[in-house]
Amino acid sequence: MTFPRHLADLPLLRPGGPGHDDELAGFQTGFAQRPDLVVPSCGTADVTAAVRTRPIGG
Repeated sequence: MTFPRHLADLPLLRPGGPGHDDELAGFQTGFAQRPDLVVPSCGTADVTAAVRTRPIGG
């Protein structure tokens, strides 16, 4: 069973910080990605929490 999560429960990975580059490895290897923020997810509840609480214009 998946429980709703909130963004505050998820790690926020910023460029140069631990885990940022590792989390991006293996996705869309045809070009370099440099997002300002990465939110690792373990399922749809995590993705939903990240998208719902994103900054306006972000």
